[in-house]
Amino acid sequence: MAVSPPIGMEGSHAAAMRSSYAFVIGGGDSVVEIHHRESGLSYCLVRSSNRTDLSLVSVRGESVCWLHRKQRFPRPQFDVGISQEPFGSISCIDLVRSRYKMTLGEHGAWILQMPLFRVDFFAASPTAGTAKIRVRRENQWELLFDSDSVSPVVLGALATIFRARWTST
Repeated sequence: MAVSPPIGMEGSHAAAMRSSYAFVIGGGDSVVEIHHRESGLSYCLVRSSNRTDLSLVSVRGESVCWLHRKQRFPRPQFDVGISQEPFGSISCIDLVRSRYKMTLGEHGAWILQMPLFRVDFFAASPTAGTAKIRVRRENQWELLFDSDSVSPVVLGALATIFRARWTST
């Protein structure tokens, strides 16, 4: 089922985008809900009891990966892992918190640019493709990827960054 591009993402570049996701930041146990527009597949980024760990779980309740906050100030840093083994990291690479680097092992290395006072920005990986991102509302984000399949680990890492930026942690 084809989905029309979000407002402001029309044109030839949007036509090349293949996968569309909606991220909704909320409260309670489910911190970020992630929905694939075409298939309805969903994930939730949930908070653990110690408040520094997050887990990405599928709609069936299966754990996909965990994310542990190592540092909050001045630049947020997170470890990413599966089971007990860390395999990647997320690091803010400037003091304004507008650029992040995600190193996710087999899921690629990504740079996320989030300019201040803008609603459109992007993420890029030399091996995994690009994503065009739009802030729909204060707590809602629209993502368009140029590949048909996007790793849930990449989605969880992006959700962690969006949440950190939204809550200014």
